[in-house]
Amino acid sequence: MNKKQIFGLLLAFVLLAGSFLITSAVNGHEKPAESESPSMIENLGSYLSGESFNINLPNEDFIAYLDVTGTISEDSSYTSSYSHNFNLNYIDAIIESEYNTGLIMYMNSPGGSVYASDELYLAIEYYKETTGRPVFCYFGPTACSGAYYIAMAADEIYANRNTMTGSIGVIMQMYDLTGLYDKLGVKEVDIVSGKNKAMGSSGQELTEEQRAILQEYVDESYEQFVEIVSRGRGIDADTVRELADGRIYTASGALENGLIDGICGYDDYISDVCQTLNCSYIYQPDSDVYSGIFSSLFDVISGVKSKSESEVLTDLASELRNGVWYYAKAAD
Repeated sequence: MNKKQIFGLLLAFVLLAGSFLITSAVNGHEKPAESESPSMIENLGSYLSGESFNINLPNEDFIAYLDVTGTISEDSSYTSSYSHNFNLNYIDAIIESEYNTGLIMYMNSPGGSVYASDELYLAIEYYKETTGRPVFCYFGPTACSGAYYIAMAADEIYANRNTMTGSIGVIMQMYDLTGLYDKLGVKEVDIVSGKNKAMGSSGQELTEEQRAILQEYVDESYEQFVEIVSRGRGIDADTVRELADGRIYTASGALENGLIDGICGYDDYISDVCQTLNCSYIYQPDSDVYSGIFSSLFDVISGVKSKSESEVLTDLASELRNGVWYYAKAAD
């Protein structure tokens, strides 16, 4: 490791340590008294152990604010703006709070994994069923696929006039690298217990049978998506299927097709929700942005050394081996 690399890592560490001194501002017209927050040392311990911040809810009436920003995944990292486990823990906490009056979800996401999208949707549904409190949703710049799926748990959905939404559907992606392997003289050898055990491997072409098997998985998830939208928006399933061909919608197009309830500015919507619930305090907790960051930093340090072309190719094949199955807007 040369001097420039060492200096860069030390600088990153100093900046990281400085970030611990920054506290997040809490949204709301007036900030009521809250329970005592954990000390910086306690939070640092949480960082080092990979645990989340303690969630300290207000001791006065409040509207909970859930920020769903970034790619929705059950695997959160310090580089991601979305923290799945934190969101689930936050919902559990507000269920138990006697001061919580409702929930606002803010969506700015292209979607994400089938598993994480459905898990968060079910958690919000459980919140509604358990507490009887209302759930409101506002779409920011993007609320596609998995983000739209989660929004189906809301009692109403409003969007900015420039919102991009829709992309209702499922996509499974994998890569066939057999042509590249042939050029490099590389051949994958799989010792398997069944003919479909290596299905999706980047070093083997899919058979027609394997394509049919994977299509069944996609179709099952798609039908689940259709059912969720049909129930959430009160639209019959056949109409949903016509709308759910993977296309994206503008806010006006979504409103015209019954996919959202209205179009307005963010501040106006927040004000309306406050009036509806007769509560002026919106609480947004600190999220676990830095969870596991030190272990990730040391991973980066250990990965500074260069890799040979064969090592890079092997790593790529390993990452792509089983494909990706998710509710997400397709890349342009």
